[in-house]
Amino acid sequence: MIRRSIAVLASVSVPMVALMLGGYQGGLFAQFALYGVATAALALCWGFAGILSLGHAVSFGIGAYVAAWCGINIPEGGTILGILLGGLAAGFVSMLVGLVGLRGRVNVITFALLTFVLLFGAVEVVNQLTPITGGFNGLAGVPSLNLGDLWTADPVSQRVIVTIAAVGLLWSLIVVARSPFGGVLVLAKTHAIRAASSGYNIPAFRIGTFSFAGVVTGLAGALFSTQTQFVAPDQISLALATNFVLWAMIGSRTSLIGSFFTAIVISFITNELADRFLTVWLLAMGIIFIAVVVLIPDGVAEAVLKRLPERWHPRRVVTLTTATEDTSGGGAALEAKAITCVFGKFTAVDDVNFTARGGVHCLIGPNGAGKSTLLNALSGTVPPSNGTWRIGDTDLTKMRPWHMARAGVARKFQTPAIAPELTVAQNLAVARMGVTVHPLALIFTKWRADLTSTAWRILEAGDLVRLLDTPAFRLSHGQRQILELAMTFASRPTLVLLDEPTAGMTAGETASVAEILRTEASALDIPIVVVEHDMALIRSAASAVTVLQAGRVLATGTVEEIENNADVTRAYVGEGH
Repeated sequence: MIRRSIAVLASVSVPMVALMLGGYQGGLFAQFALYGVATAALALCWGFAGILSLGHAVSFGIGAYVAAWCGINIPEGGTILGILLGGLAAGFVSMLVGLVGLRGRVNVITFALLTFVLLFGAVEVVNQLTPITGGFNGLAGVPSLNLGDLWTADPVSQRVIVTIAAVGLLWSLIVVARSPFGGVLVLAKTHAIRAASSGYNIPAFRIGTFSFAGVVTGLAGALFSTQTQFVAPDQISLALATNFVLWAMIGSRTSLIGSFFTAIVISFITNELADRFLTVWLLAMGIIFIAVVVLIPDGVAEAVLKRLPERWHPRRVVTLTTATEDTSGGGAALEAKAITCVFGKFTAVDDVNFTARGGVHCLIGPNGAGKSTLLNALSGTVPPSNGTWRIGDTDLTKMRPWHMARAGVARKFQTPAIAPELTVAQNLAVARMGVTVHPLALIFTKWRADLTSTAWRILEAGDLVRLLDTPAFRLSHGQRQILELAMTFASRPTLVLLDEPTAGMTAGETASVAEILRTEASALDIPIVVVEHDMALIRSAASAVTVLQAGRVLATGTVEEIENNADVTRAYVGEGH
């Protein structure tokens, strides 16, 4: 209640400050509030989705130029039309950039450089396209907010409306960031493959987020042109793009509100001091930035938040309930034929055939035998060079990881793949909603999930039920393993693929997990394929074992049959033994 009251008060204060500051200062405040919106949009991409744009000013400038041109050249309703078209144009360009740079595995540095190059290209276009942009001189005489002959905003109404719009745009960003959609972005930032294996089309999420941030930034730029009534190449410059990055970094790229107000405050200080101490002020900004990076890398807002009482910390209330049914379609077997994975001249998996029925089917073998690679191929994270596999009547061969997840395939990775910034309950909800909620609906969906009884049993075994509201970064390694295992079973799978699920756990935790895997595989009648080295778990849980050596199947049978197999013994301990 306290946090909500503070948020409402802060929102109302922005247009009130613009009203009370008076003509010149109030107008500046409205302009800086729009800079704050653009900075918050960058923070959404950078802090939540892990996408750094060094050309963020391009979206701002596109919105400003489109709105200015429409306002000047379209007498009736040109201003409003220009604002809308400015936002759409900026979003469209952002989408094109996203389609080029965000479709596959994203390298943050490569994408940042791509946007940096785009920035220089945009500056050159603005300078050379003089008939439309005014070139180096820009566009003057941009109308303020108006509806043609019906109504024209006076300066006071103009800045109040602009700041109200800025607050509205800021809250649209906050809604996305705090929704389950934002939770997916946070998980994908840390473990993109984990998010994809939970049912989310991560390239589409990233492109959509980058495009949305472009629309919001374009709208801010469009409103900026009506406020200043002048547009120049400065609105699409390297200096402005650099400022957006600096403001987001100093304010905190994981706090949209912190980024918003940091942009306003620093812009005001710069405006007051730049004319008098330009050289000194630029040096001071550099020192401030270096100090923030070194001393408080998470930004001022996060540093302040850590020192506030726990009750003031923002927490999403997550409702977790128990599923009425644990599975549908149990009894289907996994059938894999001729699975082959070749990397250059190296064959990691060579013509592997095996069938896993209801129960725990363990894959074992010496290091480098191809166990994890085979699991990656079966889960779609590494496309095999050859082979087919299906679960029951569902052919999984050419499916992407998110399609597999929706078809009932659940995957746990070798190292805990969770979102440390989310709470335990949020991680579970994100894992569950990937197969139950439409991606766009995640923005407006409450944090809630219907977990399976298996997931609850795993949480109880790891003593995590009491830690549901705890941020995952506070968990031990063993607890993180338990959490991801519970996330894997949260989606009501019909096939489970586990890569060393008990690595780093205590003997007691391992025994509990082995018992859960054995009983749940039998109760659900689903195949659980486990890559494991721990013979205690294998003896306790496995109903069948397949041994791999040099990428090929060496033997398949029960635990007893494998332990008495001379070929398996030689593979592990050598010919001389």
